[in-house]
Amino acid sequence: LAVGLLLLLLALAVEAGGEAADILERFVAPTPRAEFLASTFERRWAYYPHNETVVSMSLDHVSEWLATNKKAAKAVEVLRHPVTGKPFRAEAEGSGGGKKRSALENIQDAFLAGHSMVINSLHQWSEPGSRLARELYEAGELPVDVYMYLTPPHSKSYGLHQDVMDAWMVQLAGAKTWKVCDDRNFLHAQIDESDFKGTCQDVTMRGGD
Repeated sequence: LAVGLLLLLLALAVEAGGEAADILERFVAPTPRAEFLASTFERRWAYYPHNETVVSMSLDHVSEWLATNKKAAKAVEVLRHPVTGKPFRAEAEGSGGGKKRSALENIQDAFLAGHSMVINSLHQWSEPGSRLARELYEAGELPVDVYMYLTPPHSKSYGLHQDVMDAWMVQLAGAKTWKVCDDRNFLHAQIDESDFKGTCQDVTMRGGD
């Protein structure tokens, strides 16, 4: 897999007409909003490929935000290594005679070592993230939480699981392959892949989708 940068968006939208397309309509284009709400929303998963993203956020923005925001490290959750299962350990302050590494440098080290990571509640830290949450809220008047995932090549974030909320995935850069399943049982969030009997399909999202 190429380097993956992903936003997880939790949202709902309602019908509107006679105005410029809002962010929901741009997400599901060319499917009309009414058709999406009537036949897809909370009924089945769907994939909407796009050549250009409707979200104005880039890897450069993420790097700048991590370098300038003193609270950045607290918002980034570095996941266990997908092969070894071990957590990432940042280089100790002053080890090797060097100065303390910045939050951005530690995150880059973790990424290069194969660790995926998630920036929780991005809308509380990032202006583009906040703007995205606001636009989705205005489209549906329901709570929105924004998360960003950064996934290195040949890595993964979480295993097979299910969420109790409605989820939108937007690929900002690179590519990421998802295993999407039809069977849902909200009694158990984590799923034992070896014992799972549902029907699944691999979907590769690329920048803009």
